[in-house]
Amino acid sequence: LLLRVHSKGDIWKRDVQEEFVTDVRKALEDTGVTVTGTPVQLFEYTKLLVDSYIIAAAYATAAIVVMVLLHFRSLTCVLLSLLPVALGMTWMTAVMAIVGMPFNPANVMTLPLVIGVGVTSGVHILNRFAEEQSPAILGISTGKGILVSALTTVAGFGSLMIADHRGIESLGFVMAIGTGTCMMAALAVSYTHLT
Repeated sequence: LLLRVHSKGDIWKRDVQEEFVTDVRKALEDTGVTVTGTPVQLFEYTKLLVDSYIIAAAYATAAIVVMVLLHFRSLTCVLLSLLPVALGMTWMTAVMAIVGMPFNPANVMTLPLVIGVGVTSGVHILNRFAEEQSPAILGISTGKGILVSALTTVAGFGSLMIADHRGIESLGFVMAIGTGTCMMAALAVSYTHLT
């Protein structure tokens, strides 16, 4: 026997899809019937994809902590290099909320990328400070280099925003915003802590 159940709402919208799949499963949970179909598969696939990228972001952060700790041999340096990333990610999600762009299967993959790209600014600043021991490093080549490097990354990923595909457009937007906010946070945090 095959029983077809159709949603009264737009099944391609995540909240409608989640409600539909949950309601159908709940209605048939005592019957032993297997619920399947495109809405169920898409719901489970999206959930698995989002969870995987969140786990990847956690692994990326752990690997970065270990590498920065091995490089600087200082917990303070680890915290100083990750603080701009935490601030930048917070600002990035705030901008996303302001413009009404949620995380989706296309742009959630930016989480480990933003963490990896964002931490480099802090590491470069800490390396230069260790060499110079001078708070004026942001006014010389290091600050300018970090600014230009981040802006080229923003421009590269930002160019994806002109794509017709909404997923690629959102990926470009989130990556450009994330790189920009992490760069601004790195320069601001480094300036306040090193001066």
